[in-house]
Amino acid sequence: MMLAESFVSDKQMKDEICKILKPYFNKKFRDSDWKGVYQLIDELKKNGFTVVADVKHGGYRYHGDTEWKEYELEISKDMRTLHAILTCSPCGPIKDPFSVYDLTLTF
Repeated sequence: MMLAESFVSDKQMKDEICKILKPYFNKKFRDSDWKGVYQLIDELKKNGFTVVADVKHGGYRYHGDTEWKEYELEISKDMRTLHAILTCSPCGPIKDPFSVYDLTLTF
């Protein structure tokens, strides 16, 4: 029974996070210092969440010709903690692909 209750709590927490952050996933960011990432984190904090972000090896990931940046997030509220990956995907021109990026959050 405890597993079902914690599952519901995690789902409720994910739903709350997604509702708060929805505006961040429907736009492109145009800056060189990852302001979109920090705005997203600040928005969670304004809504009572504790957020710890970790960027391993600069956060850049590669697979073949594909490149992206990842932030590992630990999001906590009301004694519950979720782990998530915030992905910044480049959308800019070939010469400067990260001049424009979008955000995706995966739990």
